[in-house]
Amino acid sequence: MNYWKALAMSALLVPTMAIAQQAEEMEEVEFLTSLDVEHVLVGNLLGSPVHGQVTAVHEEEADAPAQPATPEGEEVIGTVDDMIVNLDGEIVGIVVGVGGFLGIGERDVGLSWEAIEVQRDPENPDAYIVRTGLDRQLLEEAPELEHGRDGIL
Repeated sequence: MNYWKALAMSALLVPTMAIAQQAEEMEEVEFLTSLDVEHVLVGNLLGSPVHGQVTAVHEEEADAPAQPATPEGEEVIGTVDDMIVNLDGEIVGIVVGVGGFLGIGERDVGLSWEAIEVQRDPENPDAYIVRTGLDRQLLEEAPELEHGRDGIL
């Protein structure tokens, strides 16, 4: 009879101990419950315009109207298509789609995180603008980022 009592008690205690251990582990985890002003969700950054410096006027664009919300001396030279992170979760850089028209003929160029500056769009607080000191010509002539479709470089 003692054998059956011991078996029943252990059947009740094992789940209780597991629940207590899980609760203890959850106390050690730091959950994020809100975003700080300087936090950016990657999904909100994707598709953001990349502003570069205007250093030369392209003949085919000489008669084009000025782009709205682009400060003087800057032009949109691409869009953020993806982000590059290492296995430690640190942001290494961004993938900028440059060239082409409406996505056709566009190339992926990788820019290091140090080469850009991310700011909130002053006209739309839910959007972002990425700035770089590079110009369109330099970005269009930059080597293409080689990567596989699965995102593994």
